[in-house]
Amino acid sequence: MTRRFSTFLSDAASLAGMFTRARPMPAGAELDQLVDAHAAAVESGDDDPARRVALQLALLVRFQQSGSSDDFTRFRQLTEATFGALSVDHDLYPTVLMHVAVAERIALQTGDEGARLNEAIAAGEAYLAALPERDRPLDLAHAVADAHMTAWQTWSRLVNLHRGVELRHFVYKGYRKRSPERAEATIDLASAHRTLFDASGEAAALHKAVQYAAEACMLTSLRIPPPPEILAKAALIYITGARHWESRRRKLAREAVRQIRRALPEISPESPSYVDLLNHVTGVLMNAAEMLRRPDLAADAVRTGEIAEQAAGPDHPARADVLTNLGTAKRIRFELTEDPTDAEAAVAALREATVAPGGSAWARLDAAQKWSLFEGGRGRWESAMDAYRTALDALHDLAGPHLSRSDRTVQLARRSWAGLSVDAAACALQLDDPELAVELLERGRLVLHAQDRADAAGAPIAPPTAADLIARWAVDGPAVVVNLSRWRGDALIVSSDGVRVVPLPGLDFEAGLDVVFAFLRAFSEDDFPGDPRTHTSKLLAWCWDVIAEPVLSELGHDRDTGDGPMPRIWWCPTSFLSMVPLHAAGRYGDDGGGNVPDRVVSSYTPALSFLSGPARDEPSTGEPPRLLITAIADEGLRPVETEFLAREFAGRHTALKNEDATRERVLSELEHHSYVYFACHGHQDMEHPVMGGLRLSDGLLTVGRLIGAAKSGEVAFLGACQTAVGGLHNLDEALSLAGALRLAGWQDVVGTLWPAKDLAVAHAAEHVFGALAAEPDVRSPDTVARALHAATVDLRDLLGAEKVDLWAPFVHVGR
Repeated sequence: MTRRFSTFLSDAASLAGMFTRARPMPAGAELDQLVDAHAAAVESGDDDPARRVALQLALLVRFQQSGSSDDFTRFRQLTEATFGALSVDHDLYPTVLMHVAVAERIALQTGDEGARLNEAIAAGEAYLAALPERDRPLDLAHAVADAHMTAWQTWSRLVNLHRGVELRHFVYKGYRKRSPERAEATIDLASAHRTLFDASGEAAALHKAVQYAAEACMLTSLRIPPPPEILAKAALIYITGARHWESRRRKLAREAVRQIRRALPEISPESPSYVDLLNHVTGVLMNAAEMLRRPDLAADAVRTGEIAEQAAGPDHPARADVLTNLGTAKRIRFELTEDPTDAEAAVAALREATVAPGGSAWARLDAAQKWSLFEGGRGRWESAMDAYRTALDALHDLAGPHLSRSDRTVQLARRSWAGLSVDAAACALQLDDPELAVELLERGRLVLHAQDRADAAGAPIAPPTAADLIARWAVDGPAVVVNLSRWRGDALIVSSDGVRVVPLPGLDFEAGLDVVFAFLRAFSEDDFPGDPRTHTSKLLAWCWDVIAEPVLSELGHDRDTGDGPMPRIWWCPTSFLSMVPLHAAGRYGDDGGGNVPDRVVSSYTPALSFLSGPARDEPSTGEPPRLLITAIADEGLRPVETEFLAREFAGRHTALKNEDATRERVLSELEHHSYVYFACHGHQDMEHPVMGGLRLSDGLLTVGRLIGAAKSGEVAFLGACQTAVGGLHNLDEALSLAGALRLAGWQDVVGTLWPAKDLAVAHAAEHVFGALAAEPDVRSPDTVARALHAATVDLRDLLGAEKVDLWAPFVHVGR
């Protein structure tokens, strides 16, 4: 059997089964005779489409039984020729169209760059759409659903995944409850919902997956012997549910093992899906062993994984997945039995999985992530660093040029590799290599931005080295990267003098998570019990004690500057610290103790590379910069500051108010204005940050649209709520509105970390634009940062330090 095809034969078997239940196809010599008879008739000039379709089906079934690539090639060529000769109203058109979808799907999965899966999907969808729903062929809908799911697996396009789920549901509803096809349709639907859950994290999708898996298992009781594919897929879904529902963990894990025990006797080495089924068994048993703390299940998982590895061979398309499961099974058995040989074997298997031929970026990243966590947990930092380098390479491949920006965002939002770059940097610090830590952070953060730049350049762009960053340092002050990892917490102080490490032993991941998310809940839940400012004060004190005070002391900013100019620093927080106001950290109230605003002027940067490179362009001494004022007034928003701005920029501003402030008009005007002020409501989508944006008169001007269309300018002031906060699953991607404009090239951006009061916004805007109006020709690089700092301190002194929610939401992002 040709190995590269074997993993796809179960799909062909499923399709062939739909045709042959009513009239079973022969096997062996009898099938050979049938193929030869149909082929002889076709070659003799018999142009009857029915004869061609019969030959296609016979070739497909023999391909399913033997794995012959010659049979697949003949099947595909004959299908293409027959399809081209049929009109859309021919009775056999949907059957041949289904063959086309299957052929192109298998061709794509086996690495054929000439596969035309998109065209097959479009043709299938067009045919289905032209018919009333009750007349749509279920077999064709099934094939098109398979094609969509393959497209999702290959290109990670959400539209394919959602349409695949929709068609799976259509097929499921189309079969009678006790028909043989119903069980297959049910488990296909369950698996589609599991895939949707993996991609989106939607709890409802997982609930449906488990529900349909239970129904599929029940339906297998009507068939003797039960189909092992259905039971294995159901067991995987149960294990997924067990991982995510603690209250049902043991029950679902036991049910998964029960179904696997039912499936095992029916798995034959002669089955085309033999390797895939064994890999499913390994995955279920190893997860159940970990959840139930059962070494016997771990031993069974290892034995099954070793059989799957031997069956797969070196060139099998699923080898990376098989090795990843085998390595994980050995890791789990090591943790349950402490046999050191299992630990080394686990690492060897995971390492090999990252270089297995044909392994996808997702498979390589999954294996490398598991490898890095295991070795990091054992303190084997050299090996862990190899894993992290591999994982970061795969992360960039995962968000490659074949995806849209929104689909790249989905891929990068997967929880399993959240915080990858900060863990890699911490690993480098364990190896006493701070320059490498800086390079890994630059490599693993802002992956979307790196891919955007690569798209524009037409080729990948190498990330900067630490030496390059330092040699080209372009700001008068240091950047402070606050790296919060599961392994350790540190501040990396980067400047023209090099990289310094300030260990932060009090920066504990779990403690920080508790403090930060208590603060976030206090400001996001309308019915939050108690005074939210209690959590704000606790957060700011924690930030001061464990982060800001040690950093400022290291920098020599350990006392108030008095009347002299304050030094500047740039904060570059990682992980969930990107959502906290480090610029306002301090102990306020009766106990005092110091604070950041009295020591330094704070700015933020999404990455160190934005502080390195050529000095930023300053306005020419010719025409003074123009200001675009965009204001939406309603009962909850009265942008009174716009009158002040119009006076200060008399003769050099454009005002778009209310119905004039449309998305297209604003984007068009940004081309002609160096400064922009937005006075409107903002919307931040914490789950999908590219969908957040500014509410204009005709809808939401989204982060994704701004990144793609906003021409770089000089100063943008976002007088809206939460414009400097990104998503919970993309913390290192700077997917906030402020971050979007900074990435688009705007030099100075003012945003907010939480909802700001109108009067506070007006006060800050008047400070910033008043300072800019006083410098119509050449402005200082410090103007915006120092003006915003002055406004913040004024508000603090006016309102009282305890009202942090009123005076501290504003942040400056830029140089």
